[in-house]
Amino acid sequence: MSKESYDAVPYPTGSIQYTQPERLAGALAWAGWAAPPLERARVLEIGCATGGNLVPLAVRHPDWDCVGVDYSPVQIQAASALAQQMGVGNVRFVAASVEEITPDWGQFDYILTHGVYSWVPEPVQAAILRVSAENLAPQGVAYISFNTLPGWHWRGVIRDFLLQFTPPALAGAAKVAHALKLLQNLQAATPEDSPMGRLLKREVPGLLKAHPSYILHEFYESDNRPLHVAEFMRRARAAGLQRAADVAEPDVDGLLLSDAQVALMQTVVGADVPAAAGQGADHTAAALQMRDYLQGESFHRALLVHAGRQPERARAARLRDRLEGLGLAGQFMPHPNPKAPPGALLCRLSDHALAAPTVAQRPVIEALQAAWPGAIAVDALLAPGPDEAERETYLRALIADGAVRVLGAPAALRGNPGAPQPQIDRCCRLQLAAGLDTVTTLAHETFRPDAMQVQIMRLADGTRSATQLAQALKAWATQHPEQLVDSAGRRIDAQALRPHLPQLVTDFLAGPAQEAGLLAPA
Repeated sequence: MSKESYDAVPYPTGSIQYTQPERLAGALAWAGWAAPPLERARVLEIGCATGGNLVPLAVRHPDWDCVGVDYSPVQIQAASALAQQMGVGNVRFVAASVEEITPDWGQFDYILTHGVYSWVPEPVQAAILRVSAENLAPQGVAYISFNTLPGWHWRGVIRDFLLQFTPPALAGAAKVAHALKLLQNLQAATPEDSPMGRLLKREVPGLLKAHPSYILHEFYESDNRPLHVAEFMRRARAAGLQRAADVAEPDVDGLLLSDAQVALMQTVVGADVPAAAGQGADHTAAALQMRDYLQGESFHRALLVHAGRQPERARAARLRDRLEGLGLAGQFMPHPNPKAPPGALLCRLSDHALAAPTVAQRPVIEALQAAWPGAIAVDALLAPGPDEAERETYLRALIADGAVRVLGAPAALRGNPGAPQPQIDRCCRLQLAAGLDTVTTLAHETFRPDAMQVQIMRLADGTRSATQLAQALKAWATQHPEQLVDSAGRRIDAQALRPHLPQLVTDFLAGPAQEAGLLAPA
């Protein structure tokens, strides 16, 4: 990726949920590895851009030492300014290429590289792996995301099409507009039941909603190098690293596979799939590569540890033992589709529908929902009883589906929207005070508030009652009627809105603020 295009159309500032160290620690532990301590950690982010991911981590973990590096001085300047505006003293930003990082930088417990590896030349890819090994603490973990095959073969068809039929003179917003129009016209001209028609039906709707930076850098940059997971693992081993887990998926233990798929993988790896990870690097790579072909995988979020290190946690068959000391988080809601079966749920974390839970399964859903955005211990979900086996099977399936996240430790993060003086989390208020149009939730996700919500969040600093919040919001609405718009961008009459402000405050705090994880923990 060229520095010029990167600066001209930067990626949007925001948090990357998969890089949250608590989540990395949970994925490691689920796969059988001990994670670095979360109380005090050194964190290095390679390709930190304008600091939107690293600064919130530093705010919420004042005992951490955080370093961000990016080869764009423009973006490093913006990141440093953001940290200064938010008053964050435990993070610093360095304008440098990853090739300039040496062992003198010290060792880090967590090294994060998201959205970089596939988009840089091979010498820089080698430098990323070198730094991830040389600068990694003995018990540390390195996160590297990358485009992978076979899934990216299909997206590569779209990339080739756009490169071939986009005039070289186009740039920036004009190039993005041309690309989207071209794809829409191609889809309209392609039979839906053809291979190309099915590909476009799957990919185009998401591209139409994507940020312009994604279109430009994913499909038009000269460097976009997807590779097979087995090849990535070979490169990692050559650098002195080994794959330990993937953040977004449970490790290879058959959870996501049908009997026929398990039989196919057993033919390839020559061993039982659940035991493949214990049969050496070649067996693990073969099993993972086969799963990628079965699922058409296009993106990986790999966790790497030092080569030669052995798993420290038992991959116990009993779920309670496997999850000991860890936290579990999940968020569920009634399925919004009126045609959904009665009692069906929608899992917000996986965006998958779930059948109505049985009487035995319902306490698992209720306990997870009551704790969100926090994480609870497994004992709270698998209390001894006649239906414990059913609840364990259900919880295992939820983890496999991505409906439940495994985190490094239980955490009580749920706020109280009905508190006498409601309070939005400090990091969110600092981000708004710095002029950002998005905030980072307690689950390290990005939330974009509207103008009214911004004012409520700014005012809810723990010094005002709900009534006082409504009064302050009324004064703001009177002074700034031009900012009163609904979700469709239509103007709202300030006079007509005033009687509804107390209810708007209550609804926001009990609804979006609670559900998204914006309230300060009670």
